[in-house]
Amino acid sequence: MRTSAYPMQTVNYLHIVFASQASLGAVLLINQSRFKGLVALLISATCLMLFNLNEELNIFVSWPLITPAFVLLNGPLWYFFVRQLTGNKSWRPQDWLHLTPAVLGTTISASWPQTIIFVGTLSQFIYIYCAIKLVKQYHQLSKQQHSDAHDMQIKWVVHVMSAIVFVSVIDLIRLNSQQSLSNELAQIAYLLTQLLYLMVFVYLIYQAINQPALFNGLQQDFSPTKPPSKTNPIDQPELEKRKKQFAVIDQYIQDHLLFLQPRLSIRTLSEQCGMTEKEISQAINHVDDLNFCDYINGMRIEHFKQVLTIHSNILQTALDCGFNSKSSFNAVFKKATGLTPSQFQKSKT
Repeated sequence: MRTSAYPMQTVNYLHIVFASQASLGAVLLINQSRFKGLVALLISATCLMLFNLNEELNIFVSWPLITPAFVLLNGPLWYFFVRQLTGNKSWRPQDWLHLTPAVLGTTISASWPQTIIFVGTLSQFIYIYCAIKLVKQYHQLSKQQHSDAHDMQIKWVVHVMSAIVFVSVIDLIRLNSQQSLSNELAQIAYLLTQLLYLMVFVYLIYQAINQPALFNGLQQDFSPTKPPSKTNPIDQPELEKRKKQFAVIDQYIQDHLLFLQPRLSIRTLSEQCGMTEKEISQAINHVDDLNFCDYINGMRIEHFKQVLTIHSNILQTALDCGFNSKSSFNAVFKKATGLTPSQFQKSKT
C-alpha cells in the first residue's frame, strides 16, 4: 500500500458513508435467516464501495479493475432477495450458476468495462422483471391463504425495484456519455447515482429493523387455485361436491364467528373444520368465485353493516369486525359498497 495518488472527492466520502452504513446493517441483520437476501445485498454494496475507493484513489496500484463486474452481480442478488422475501425456495446449489457471469466478468472487466456494464445493466433489468413477477404471484397467493392479505402486501418492493431501474438507467447514460460531458457534470451525475443508491439501502435497512414482519414471507405449501373457466373446466359431479363443501365451510365460519379473527388463515380454518387447505380453497374459488381473503372480508363487511350505529366509532367497529388497519378496511369497504364508511354511517339515519 502507498499514499493515494489522487485527492479525495465528495463522492469518495459518500462511498465511505455508504460502506459504513451497509456493513453496519449487515452486522445487525446477519444472525436472522429471514434477512439473508438483504444481508447479501449489503455485503455486496460494502465491497463495491471499498473497491470504488481503491480504484478512484489508486490505493492498491496492483489491484485490477473489477468494479464493472459488480453490475453483473446486482441482478441475481436483487432477484434472490425478493425470492426469499416472498417465501419462495431458499438458496439451492444450482443458484450459484447465476453468479458465474459476475465471477467471469472480473477477469475481463479491465479490458472491456463499458461492455461489461452494458451487459450487466440489461441482465439487471431482466432479473428485476422476474423479481416483480414474484411479488405479483406473492400477492395472489397471499389472498388465497390469508384473510389479512391486504396488510401483507409488499408493494414497497416494487417501488424499490423501480428505483433501482431508474438509477441504473441514469448510471448507464452517464457511463456512455462521459466523452461528451464536462468533468464537473460527470462528477455531479456520479454523485447523484451513488446518493440515490445509498437512499435505497437506508430504506431497506429501516424496513428490516422497524417492520421485520414484512420479511417473513409465505408458507407456500399448495399451488394457487384457479376459478373454473373454458381453459380450466370442472365437471358437474365435482362442482356439486364442492358446493356441499362450501356450504359446510360457510356455515362453520358463521357459527363460530371465525371471520372476527384478524389473522384468520386458510391453514387455521383447515385445522378446525377438518378439510384440507386445497379443498377449502377450491370450494371458495369455484362456488363463490372469490379468493379466501375477499370471501372472509365480505363476511366482515356484512357484519360491520349490521352492528354499526350512528353513534359507533367507525375504526373501533372495523377492528372488532376483524380488520387489522384503517387503510385496508377503507379500501375493502369502498370496493364492496361504493361508499366510504362515514358515508354509510350517515346513510343509516
